[in-house]
Amino acid sequence: MESSAQSAVTVRLEDYEDGFLAELARLGYASRSREAQRGLVRHLSRWLAMRGLALSELSEEVAGQYAAARREERSHLRSERALGPLLDYLRGLGIVPAAEVAVPETAGEELLARFAAYLAGERGLAAATVSSYLFQVRPFVAAHADAGRWSLLTAGQVARFVRDGVQYAIAQRGLPPMGFRTLLQRRWRAADSWFGDYPEWLNPEFERRLQLRERWKVRNIRTQSQHRHRPEAVGLLQDPLWQNYFESRDPGNSGLCLHHVHPYFDLRLLRFLFSISPVPWMWDKSLLRLAMRNLLPEAVRLRRKTPITGDPWLIFVRRNRAKFLRAPLNLAAYVDRVKYQVFLSSPGAFGQTSYQFSVRPAVLSAWLDGVTAVQRN
Repeated sequence: MESSAQSAVTVRLEDYEDGFLAELARLGYASRSREAQRGLVRHLSRWLAMRGLALSELSEEVAGQYAAARREERSHLRSERALGPLLDYLRGLGIVPAAEVAVPETAGEELLARFAAYLAGERGLAAATVSSYLFQVRPFVAAHADAGRWSLLTAGQVARFVRDGVQYAIAQRGLPPMGFRTLLQRRWRAADSWFGDYPEWLNPEFERRLQLRERWKVRNIRTQSQHRHRPEAVGLLQDPLWQNYFESRDPGNSGLCLHHVHPYFDLRLLRFLFSISPVPWMWDKSLLRLAMRNLLPEAVRLRRKTPITGDPWLIFVRRNRAKFLRAPLNLAAYVDRVKYQVFLSSPGAFGQTSYQFSVRPAVLSAWLDGVTAVQRN
């Protein structure tokens, strides 16, 4: 009799009810949703007690059995996914067995696993929120990754998917998925398209003397950061480029009595921005829009993001392509004219990631001509 009473106490989920509901409130669950989860906790507790199961035996298999039994008598919160928040909370306390780690078998599953790690590690989202995001993007991934259509996927398709997700979130009063497009860009190495490839048409002696290839490799190594939510942003801020830029604006270097101010690099502002959660403040410029309340007209403050349809400089270069199709004659010390002419004739010379190399020698040549003309005068 004493053993039976002790078992009944052991399986009482109500002992963890208050802590679980407090965690749901911290995650932003509405009061109605928290009350529904309270009912789920008590129903599961009774179900475990009727079967003589201890709380420590609440494995994924047992949770599936409970979900099947609940579907027969309840009309809401009756799926295994509905148990996710509770199971995640109990697993975090070490009360129930840990979730089984599934080994990805397809390209889609591998991408979803990486997406989950990205949301949990870099975005700092709770396990239940990560599970919700995976549920939303899984059909999109299945339609493209597992079908082998990654190479045909366009930015427009991803943007439409995100817009659909936002509409879903508004209807469901939940947060939209964040970071999926960034993850796709990383997979295709499109996030850093401005780096381009190393120019193979430099003068070999010039390249060797200044160790340009080695310096290029060092320059393109991304600085790593251990910041929990924004490691890439912190890494970019640590780039030596900024130090060189700020020093070039210093009066001691420029020779001008001008004090340059860089408000977005104010340490107080940076510390604040890196201390807040990406969700929801980094979504759709929410923090900036809120800060500009009563300072900007509402039509401007709430205007939707409308990125330009193309790179203006790239459009200009392509329209004036003929002006850049001949290797300059005054750059023999820096450029191998034969290799450079071959490069200019290649299909990718004026592509998104390579067009800058097509125009830089021409720009340098024009600058040298201008310097020579000034010296003569």
